[in-house]
Amino acid sequence: MADFANVTDTASISMYSGGEKATENDVMVAGTNLMSAFPQTVTKPWLVQMMRLALSSGITKQRIQDSVDNIIMHHRYPTLTIADVLDFDVRLKLYSYREVRRMDGKFDDDTLADYPLYVRTEDGRCFYVRMAEVMELPDRFRQHVLNVIEGLKKKLSAERGRAAEGA
Repeated sequence: MADFANVTDTASISMYSGGEKATENDVMVAGTNLMSAFPQTVTKPWLVQMMRLALSSGITKQRIQDSVDNIIMHHRYPTLTIADVLDFDVRLKLYSYREVRRMDGKFDDDTLADYPLYVRTEDGRCFYVRMAEVMELPDRFRQHVLNVIEGLKKKLSAERGRAAEGA
C-alpha cells in the first residue's frame, strides 16, 4: 500500500508505492492471464518483452495484478499494448500548504477536516491530501489511507497531551 513516509513526487503518490515487488512468477501469471484474454495480441515475444519491462520497472505485485484485472474487465479488444499494462496506477493528489490556502482561503480546524493527512517528505517538503479524494479511492486503498490518517491523529493528540503536561 501507499508509503506516505517516502513521498518523492510533488503532485501525487501511487497507492502502490512501498508495496511488495512483483517476482518473475507474478509477472508470468499476469502475462498468462492476458494471453488467455487477448490471444491475438499477447504472443510469446510480446510477453517476454512485457515481463522484462515490468520487472525492470520494479512494478509491485498488487499493481500488476490490478492492471491485468482492469484490462480484462475494461480494455476494448483487439489491440493491447505493453504500455496499457505498465501505465496502470491509482494515485492520490498531494497538496502543498499554499495550494490548500489558495483553495480554501484560510487554514483552520475546518480546513484540517477537509485535508487531514499531513505528509512530510525526506527533504522536508509538506503535503496534505483532500478527504473528498480519499473517499473516491477504491475500497482497499481508501481504508489504508483512512487508517494512516487515524494513526496520525492519535500521534498528534498524544504529542499535544505531552506538550500540555510540560507547559
